[in-house]
Amino acid sequence: MPAHEQKEAEFSFKNYFIPFTNAKAIHFLIIIGFLLYCNGLLNGFVGDDFGQVLNNNLIKSIANLPSFYFSYGIQNILFTYYRPIILTYFTVFYTIFGANPFIFHLSQLLFHIASTIVVFLFYRTFFKRYVAFLLSLIFLVHPINSETVLYISYTQDLLFFFLGMLSLLFLTHIRSNKTIFFACLFTLLSLFSKETGVLFIPITIVYGFIFAKKYLREIAISQTTVFIFYFLLRIHAIGLFVKALGSPIGNLPLSQRFVSMPAIVFFYLKTFFFPLTLASSYEWIYTSIDFVHVILPFFIDILFAAVVLSLSFILWKKSSHSLFSRFIFFVFWFFLGLLFHLQIISLDQTVAERWFYFSMVGMLGMIGVLFEAFCVNLKNVFVILFISVILIFLSIRTFVRTFDWRDEFTIASHDIATSQDAWGVENELSYAYFQKGDFKDAKFHAERSIYLYPYKTNYLNLGAAEMSLSDYASAKKAFMESIKLGSSNQAYDNLAFLALTYGDPKASMRFLKNSALATYPTDGNLWLCLTALEYNFGDRVAAKIDIAQAYKYEQNAQVVSVYNAIMNDKPVTIGLTKKL
Repeated sequence: MPAHEQKEAEFSFKNYFIPFTNAKAIHFLIIIGFLLYCNGLLNGFVGDDFGQVLNNNLIKSIANLPSFYFSYGIQNILFTYYRPIILTYFTVFYTIFGANPFIFHLSQLLFHIASTIVVFLFYRTFFKRYVAFLLSLIFLVHPINSETVLYISYTQDLLFFFLGMLSLLFLTHIRSNKTIFFACLFTLLSLFSKETGVLFIPITIVYGFIFAKKYLREIAISQTTVFIFYFLLRIHAIGLFVKALGSPIGNLPLSQRFVSMPAIVFFYLKTFFFPLTLASSYEWIYTSIDFVHVILPFFIDILFAAVVLSLSFILWKKSSHSLFSRFIFFVFWFFLGLLFHLQIISLDQTVAERWFYFSMVGMLGMIGVLFEAFCVNLKNVFVILFISVILIFLSIRTFVRTFDWRDEFTIASHDIATSQDAWGVENELSYAYFQKGDFKDAKFHAERSIYLYPYKTNYLNLGAAEMSLSDYASAKKAFMESIKLGSSNQAYDNLAFLALTYGDPKASMRFLKNSALATYPTDGNLWLCLTALEYNFGDRVAAKIDIAQAYKYEQNAQVVSVYNAIMNDKPVTIGLTKKL
């Protein structure tokens, strides 16, 4: 290459990094995000994805959208929560793209990258560009966030965080009440995505108190109004008192949940600083005080709190008021997120990696303040080397984790070694074996899951395995236990298909009419099975009426075939279908 061309190439390459602008920082975040998570785009549906997407009749009609927000009771068909945004999201994507996991994973990745960009822009109001970029880069690549990016069912965590961060970002550029209005709009959308969005209300108020005192009154009143409006809509949609999803720790009284709290805090600290072992479900509980599980974590938690308190005192005494204010703000952010997930209000598992998504902004913010307070030179070769090693380790761990989420069997068989007493992992492993046609192992892991914690889904999996093993009496018993523990259209569907082969036809028809269809009147599979029973029993008139109902709610190949046959008085055969 001629000298002048070589010089020009070097100059162009240098210009790609220098000067380091916000636009270039965002460009790098996008590239790194796609490179890190590209393997995850090839993953399939796993776990709750089947219930929330593939088998969720609510999202299969765009006409249901208004009911997600305003119709009482419809959310209780599948959820015990009021989260209309995630239902809207699933409905729109399912309507446009169908059951395509690649599209769902791609949108998740885009939301994670977008959230990281908003985090970077938010940090830019507090830190120098290089510091803000480094902190947001850690947020992007950290393995503790991988679950939120790789598990389709947890898109709700991405949505509530992204929308809540947009609310804060508006407040960092507050100029008028118009800005406050848009901040409130995004806070409301965050609440509609997940209840955890409520955390952004105290965060915005504290931000106003520390950094925007001129607008504090307007911010506090508007954010409180948003919460009241959301709360009234929530009551109208699902009622005042809603039974939360069960969990071993959730069934304990608060006095016993206190015993596990030191280990809960320690889990998040350990996983942030040393994210070596990861799992999709953690169900451990401690009900008695011992050194390893209670006293030692409590000591480490107190030590961490003491360090934070000491640093706060140092910044207050020796640094500018600005650094102290920023540090206190991020300390509040970090501990607020921890407090919300500390099991004071019982949650559906003991800890979860995705629950640190919010708190991480506070943790990284504290680190950023310390960088500036102690004048850490990010251009020093040793500092660059140290940070590079950390980022490489975090990135490799996250990239390796993308392979674990490939399919149901891979994630469950991997995580069972990390989280051995998690009934949820055992349950997922049961489903994975069922999908592979290994019904004996599916039954074994379903029974193991029930032993750890009896729940409607593990009884559902047990019944499906027993039905496939032709143990119809045990299968029926398991499905009935599933219904006792919580209504499920899948349990009713399985009982309906089981009735085509096993049991008294008259009793089965009464059950379908008086119980199953009374609970799920729009379930096409239930109408189909009732049609088959009536047709085989000789009641052709009732069969024609009911197959029309089945066709109204479900136009799959089997329903269409049976509909055409009955309406044309042709023979009908509907065999036992192995559903789960």
